[in-house]
Amino acid sequence: MLSIVAACQRPFDRSPDGYTAACLGTPEGPLSVAGREIAKRNSVCSDDRLRISAAATREDWPDLTNLVTEFGRSRALRMFDTSVQNDQIQSLELHLCSPEGVHILVHKRIYKEGPADPDPSHIPIMFLTYEKKFDWKPLADELVAAFKEKWQRPMEISWPEPIPPAERALPDSVASCDS
Repeated sequence: MLSIVAACQRPFDRSPDGYTAACLGTPEGPLSVAGREIAKRNSVCSDDRLRISAAATREDWPDLTNLVTEFGRSRALRMFDTSVQNDQIQSLELHLCSPEGVHILVHKRIYKEGPADPDPSHIPIMFLTYEKKFDWKPLADELVAAFKEKWQRPMEISWPEPIPPAERALPDSVASCDS
């Protein structure tokens, strides 16, 4: 007789310790049902405030990591490096977070086989907020200033308009983005 045991992971189970509290505003500790709901809502209801597209190749990843790490450290943001380096994928995934409502994400993936990188010469840096009361603009301005001072390669900076709650496409698991 063959027995198969399957374990299903729930969303956020593989997140590093402290990630959901710092980056998605959940209570500290193991995620409860309520904590999972908070994480889902804050994840999909985040406002995209700032985007930086930094010219960079794979060889520039250490310099970008140093810049982002120093920026986060100097502003008491939690840093999570979830980058992956193996035979199938090379990724740069840096998260700077504050439970006050900010999540700065540096995200680039290069697959050996699979989807092609649509913009291989640039790395996106996204500044997201999930708390409406968080005064995000000064921190975003500081991030732009740090890149202008320390990133000696071309970059594009944009300030997207937030998507109104009524116009968001929400998964069934999130009832509303209204606070």
